[in-house]
Amino acid sequence: MGKFFGGPEPAADTVENLKKELASLDDDIEGKTFLVCDHVTIADYFVFSDLMQLTELYGLKLEGNNLNGFMNQMKGTGSLDHIMTHII
Repeated sequence: MGKFFGGPEPAADTVENLKKELASLDDDIEGKTFLVCDHVTIADYFVFSDLMQLTELYGLKLEGNNLNGFMNQMKGTGSLDHIMTHII
């Protein structure tokens, strides 16, 4: 959050650790539609939210076909539109 609010850039080792964790997650979700099962769960929304912050606010480019597929799947569910209409 620091960088977004004008704070310092994250340390290089922090960024590398994040990339390793994301690579591990990418491997873990191979062949899956969603994180836990074949339909959306609360876990999907939490991870999607975190990944959106990393990509949209920090400009991190997701590596790995599985993570990008997960993000596209979540964007295409339509349930996010439903949630946003009730929040706004």
